Amino acid sequence: MDVTKLAAAVLLSGVVCAGCAKDEKTEVDTRPIKTTTTATASPTTKPTTPTATVKPSMPAAPATTVADKDMTHVLTKDEPYYTFSPAQAKPPDGTLKAGTRVVLLMPRGSYSQVMTGDGKRVYTSTAALKPVGG
Repeated sequence: MDVTKLAAAVLLSGVVCAGCAKDEKTEVDTRPIKTTTTATASPTTKPTTPTATVKPSMPAAPATTVADKDMTHVLTKDEPYYTFSPAQAKPPDGTLKAGTRVVLLMPRGSYSQVMTGDGKRVYTSTAALKPVGG
């Protein structure tokens, strides 16, 4: 075998093995990240030092209620809903009644994610949704 090809094969096997070692699951660091900025002071103002603490990968707090004026769609008939996913192998988690007003969050084919007036995020049939005023 040519020395160049042998060296290339050895180098490639080292890269492949090193790449495999990095594929192992690592724990995510959830410690808050602290950032500090200092503004330059003019002769008549004091310098300010705002500090912000950010926690990575934290979802925003869900809304507890949604105003009726903010609703985008209404259900045209009673429809079952799923809390986590419509593709789950279990019965629906409940039923949304005809006339229920919702905010359309994520239209996804035959099912869409909506938010009810009390802030519940669920998946229901897209075909049963009609735009408010439409």
